[in-house]
Amino acid sequence: MTTVSVVGVAAAVILTLTFTLGIGGGIYLHKKRVAELESDQRQEVLERALDGAHSHTGEVLRVEVEKREHVQALEKMGATDGEIGDWLNQPLPSGIGDWLREYTTTPTDRPADGQ
Repeated sequence: MTTVSVVGVAAAVILTLTFTLGIGGGIYLHKKRVAELESDQRQEVLERALDGAHSHTGEVLRVEVEKREHVQALEKMGATDGEIGDWLNQPLPSGIGDWLREYTTTPTDRPADGQ
């Protein structure tokens, strides 16, 4: 009778451990999968933010190139057309000069309060 009881208890312990580890293993795998999904979502958000930053940088560079091209074309016109050259050589009114200086500063050069 002792042998049967020990075998029965051992079988019950093995079945209980298998069931418990199975649930625990399932919970572990579920938590691991959730962490992977959250990591994938964070990575996707970071990639979209980086794409947006690259797009913005490309747009800023394009505008800078266009601005230089326009200034060069205006200077070229001033060199070949006396009237335009005279107009370009006139001093700017102080308000316009102040505005241009403010406009040409980069955002990092501007004070934090926007003035």
